[in-house]
Parts: sequence; structure tokens; C-alpha cells
Amino acid sequence: MHSNENLTVALTVASRWLPIFGALLSRGFRVKVETGVSLRDVLCTQLGVEQAYLENRIKTVFLNSQAVDDVNQAVVKKGAVVALSAAMPGLVGAVMRRGGFYAGLRSSISYRAEGGRVAAAPGTIQLKLFNLVAKELGPHFLARGIEIDSIDWQAFLSGQAEDFQQGITAARVGGQSIDPLDLFTRPWPTGDVNLLVTVA
Repeated sequence: MHSNENLTVALTVASRWLPIFGALLSRGFRVKVETGVSLRDVLCTQLGVEQAYLENRIKTVFLNSQAVDDVNQAVVKKGAVVALSAAMPGLVGAVMRRGGFYAGLRSSISYRAEGGRVAAAPGTIQLKLFNLVAKELGPHFLARGIEIDSIDWQAFLSGQAEDFQQGITAARVGGQSIDPLDLFTRPWPTGDVNLLVTVA
């Protein structure tokens, strides 16, 4: 359960520190989209993922823990969890690859369209980005803003080394500029954090 409080945290960091945020991207973050439409529509039309990237780079897609082969047929509903990954190694990677030769081996966890129409409506979904997808799409999503639990945000901050603290060149919390080092000592309210990260 999340409170209505949503605190915006805007950071400017040196580019070499962007991969650090991969931990937040793989744990999962929330974005607001129009639901009741195809997964391709959500990812490409609404969230700005290039069509070519979806086709050529994102090899494994999960929607609510079900492997998706056809992003045009998979319908995203409110509260859905979408996980995206580049090609994974070995047999597991081959089996999980969408539309792959071994897709039939995972029929029990493959996505199946549910009957009935779903009305398009604004909603929030959770995204999880893994491996190269987190590295390559991470900057795009961080720049547009990701919503995370303040508890996850605090845990992330507490796990960072001092050199990362020095890598933050500017910080704003709730629209007010602060000393970046204050991020690591200030109390954070319960609720959600809308995190935006741009490169210096």
C-alpha cells in the first residue's frame, strides 16, 4: 500500500555512475501508462522504446510472470508487472526467448490471452529491467522518471560507497536544491519517490 505522498528527487550524476541504478531497475519501478492496450503499444508508443530495439534486443519478455511470445497480442492491465531482458545464456535463455525454437518447452508459463475486452484506461504498471536492457534502457527511464518505494530508495542510498556520493553533482528534493551529501543523512518520509536522474 502506498500513500498519496510522492516526493520528487532529481539528481545529476557523472555518466560512469549510471550503472549503479541498475539495482533499482531490476528490483522494479512503477510508471503511469494507458492500460488495456497491447504490450507493444505500452513499450513503444507510450514509453518510447524504439520498435527496432524491442524486436532485436529484448529477447525475453514476461507479463505477470508469464513468458510472452507476441507483444502485439499481450494486453497490459492495471497493476501488471512487465520484465524485460536481453538474450540469456544457455538452455534457459533459449527456452525463454520469445518466439524461439524451444518456446514450446515452457507452455505452462507462456502468456495466454484472456477472454473479453479490456477497456483502455489510465493506470500504473511495474517494470523490471535486467542485464543489458537495464544498462541500455536505464538512462532513458531514469531521465523520464521512475516511481519507487521510499524504503527501496533509502536502502539504495545506504548501500552506496563514498565515491558514489561524490559523483552526484546536483540534487533537488521536492523542487528545492540541496547539498547532494544531504541525500544520505536526511530522513525520508514513507510513501513513494519519483526519481529522475540525468547525466552531468
